Amino acid sequence: DGTMGVDGKDGNGVTLNGQDGSIGIKGKDGTNKVQITTQNGKVGVDGKDGETRLVVKEGTKTHELATMNDGMQFAGDIGAENKLKLNQKLT
Repeated sequence: DGTMGVDGKDGNGVTLNGQDGSIGIKGKDGTNKVQITTQNGKVGVDGKDGETRLVVKEGTKTHELATMNDGMQFAGDIGAENKLKLNQKLT
C-alpha cells in the first residue's frame, strides 16, 4: 500500500505514506497526531500564488507554514497599503 511506519515503545511513531506523499507523526501514547504534506499555497504579499507550502494537518485543522519571504499587509493613517516581508521594519 506504499506506507512504512515505525512505532516506539512509548507510543511515539512516524509513518511515511508513499501513496499521498505525507509524513505522519504521533506523540507519546499515540497522542498529538499530525500529518505533514505539501500543497499550493495562498497568495503572498508579492501577489504570486501557487508557491509550494509545507502543510500540517491536525485533525480537521490545516495550517500552512510561512517562510521568511511571507509577510503582512498594512493600511492605515498613511493612506497607502504597505506590504512587508517577515523581518522587515514598518516605519
